Amino acid sequence: MKLPLHVTEVTCAAFHDDGRWLATVEYWNDGVITPEIRLKFWMFDDQKQTYVLKDFFIRFPLIL
Repeated sequence: MKLPLHVTEVTCAAFHDDGRWLATVEYWNDGVITPEIRLKFWMFDDQKQTYVLKDFFIRFPLIL
């Protein structure tokens, strides 16, 4: 049985003035368990040349 793909939707993103930090707000819903909103903080890694997750700060379960 093939399960449907459920993608996390980035609903908002903001960069610090110097571009080193990124904050994202993400919405996730698989239709089975409680939907979630996640606030994540990312920092740019010069060696990897990409943003690396530094803190998965807050997780809000949604009650619809």
